[in-house]
Amino acid sequence: MKRLYTLALALMLVGCAGTQPGPQWITVDASDRFMDESTCGVTTAAFYSDSRLFTLHYFPYIEKIRGVLLVGMRTRALLSAPVGLVQIQIDQLPAWTISPLETPVKSVPEKRPSWAGLGTGSKELDEGLWQIMTRQSSPFALATGEKAENILAQLKSGAVLRYQSFRDGSASTPSGEYVLDDSLEKALAECGIE
Repeated sequence: MKRLYTLALALMLVGCAGTQPGPQWITVDASDRFMDESTCGVTTAAFYSDSRLFTLHYFPYIEKIRGVLLVGMRTRALLSAPVGLVQIQIDQLPAWTISPLETPVKSVPEKRPSWAGLGTGSKELDEGLWQIMTRQSSPFALATGEKAENILAQLKSGAVLRYQSFRDGSASTPSGEYVLDDSLEKALAECGIE
């Protein structure tokens, strides 16, 4: 009986430890020593708190780099995996589709390295293919410009963000949702994103 009581108490404590209250949305600071710049992004607290390392997870991501607003999704697993084509929907509004090909390349050389010869015989074609391969393998799918501004406006006034990703033509479509609460506004303000 004493063992049963101890086991029940341990299970209750483990359950409580996994449901600690806290902000839904947080800031993520990053520094690039090669570019000599720091950035501030916004994502959900689950990005750091989810402990399932071998499962691919998708997280909303908002960042402003050199004055350019980026809004979309990112992945996290033991090793970051390509996001693929992503659709996000705020409340019952029409869904937005974000392709990895429209995602700006971050911290990647504009020209392919000399060792990455793609063997097409055309320098221009090789460089174009390098850019496509770099974007397709990115752990981000981010919109920019007017599209990013419109998505951000919907996020600020919405209640729920839903997403789905289409990767590698697989039969399963990763999907989920995140609550849009007051911590989103607070995190955006901390990063200076209006």
